[in-house]
Amino acid sequence: MKTAPLTDTPKRIRKGQKSVVLTKGATMTAVNYLGLVPPPEFGRRGERWTASKKDDVVKAIKAGFMSVDDAVNRWNVTGITEEEVSGWLKGSRHGLDGLKVTKIQKVGEHAR
Repeated sequence: MKTAPLTDTPKRIRKGQKSVVLTKGATMTAVNYLGLVPPPEFGRRGERWTASKKDDVVKAIKAGFMSVDDAVNRWNVTGITEEEVSGWLKGSRHGLDGLKVTKIQKVGEHAR
């Protein structure tokens, strides 16, 4: 049985082009990353930063597609801070569990 390709997967990734596979299976590149991370207005209507959304941002930063400053500037209207994004980077060392709010709180408690 043939499966349809993901619509947000680039049709052609050039040889040597950096790409990252996201939690939900999409392939992120320098060309399409802005379409795969939450939009700038994300959070204004009460949407929550799930672990997978944080992971998408972390992967974009680690791949060099965006910087921490880019992320803060993109979501500054919703109150995302440099400290918060840096916390996501630290938490990502523990996988998706490290990006869950309850896990971040527990890790923070143990660090004291």
